[in-house]
Amino acid sequence: MKLVLHIGTGKTGTTAVQTHLYANRAWLAQRGICVPGTGLGRDNGHASLLGTLDGGELTRLAAELRAARAAGQHTAIISWEGMGFYRRADIQRLARGLRWDDVHVLVYLREQADIVQSGYLQELKTGPQRFGIADFSAGAPGRARLAALLYRYAVKWDYARLLRNWARALPGLRFIAREYRPQLLAGGNVVDDVLAALGTAADAGFTRTRNTSNLSLDVESAVILNALDRDHRDPQLRRTQVYTLLSLVNAGGAGSRYFLSPRQVAAVRRRYRRGNAAVPALVGGGLPALFAEPPACARTVTGAALAHRVAARQQRFDALMQTPMLFAARQARELPPPQALAGGWGPHEDWGAWSAGAQSAIRFRVPFWITGHDGGEVVILLNGRYRDGHAHTGVSVNGIDCGRLDLRRESRAIRLPVPALGGNEMVEVRLSHAVTGAGAATAAFGIERLAIRFDGAGETGVPAPES
Repeated sequence: MKLVLHIGTGKTGTTAVQTHLYANRAWLAQRGICVPGTGLGRDNGHASLLGTLDGGELTRLAAELRAARAAGQHTAIISWEGMGFYRRADIQRLARGLRWDDVHVLVYLREQADIVQSGYLQELKTGPQRFGIADFSAGAPGRARLAALLYRYAVKWDYARLLRNWARALPGLRFIAREYRPQLLAGGNVVDDVLAALGTAADAGFTRTRNTSNLSLDVESAVILNALDRDHRDPQLRRTQVYTLLSLVNAGGAGSRYFLSPRQVAAVRRRYRRGNAAVPALVGGGLPALFAEPPACARTVTGAALAHRVAARQQRFDALMQTPMLFAARQARELPPPQALAGGWGPHEDWGAWSAGAQSAIRFRVPFWITGHDGGEVVILLNGRYRDGHAHTGVSVNGIDCGRLDLRRESRAIRLPVPALGGNEMVEVRLSHAVTGAGAATAAFGIERLAIRFDGAGETGVPAPES
């Protein structure tokens, strides 16, 4: 049985490949192709296993591969872009753990001037960087500018070095190498190209998934995030900021994709030209000269135009940040954030807040990635207390009438299908209270706990640095 190691590289559609492998495991198995379940994630391939190379997990994976071979399956695929950064010792440890001799390395190569920029925007999502967008431009020397310079010429963009590392660690392995350019890929996309590399093709039974979990920042969002990173290091707040910026990109479309000048792009290409020329021979033929038609990836906007775009994005970002974002929790054990109580509430107390009047509103956002899971649901966990004999509350969520509910039950789960989310993943819960007494401000319901979870879509958190 042939074992295919899909090692990326970064920003070559690996998240799309991995979500499709996960969703189509049974379809692939029917065609003699095994996607091992050991260490497999919904949208990050075998990252949990290959990121640690745990001995016990490797043993289980090897047993699963042997069972697949015994069942007559002819090919297996393991995917994680982090393998592209393995040291030789890591490669050999993987090989010893799997004890497999027919190994093929599947690798997609994206032109370096392009990947330098998309790679930086991707890594910025994961955490603060030592340098910002401004540090890629000419200016006074300093540590940040030097770090940006070294990033442009990093060895991780040297594909000849990458391939030699694998070839020397595992003599006898074979490469399946592709230039990451749609017109050179089977079907014009990386998912169909991976299927072709596995010896099959999609048909009516193949599930096409929609995925936004690895959406990239644009340059305007990166400039804003660079400034925010200088002011604080609160991980949860940064997570909210990243998701908010990605939500704006997801809803309104990306702005600028590139920030290197034409001169800098040319310099990057000179740096890697010799290594690129060596790649076809290293993979053993079948690959034409790399990047014969390099992409147009130099910045096209002036500094003044970019500043104007950043200011417009900042305004929308600031407005959206006024609405809190909730993250998944197993039970409604959290006090509702005061900012989520959007109207019809009395003063916020240490236990929660009483309603004020016949109508109350709760407004919050959820992380943008959930919109990539059409079959998923946002489950709202809401409970509180009543007084003056009340026991039910009329509930609607984003205009969907949920009926009259007893919200004293902590297990009460109010479900909202993902397609019913509002713009920028907004959720608005409206509560109708049967008030009594002479005044419309009579309190009927006191909210104590508010939380959410996601059904049918596992939360991925901030996307991995290289995908």
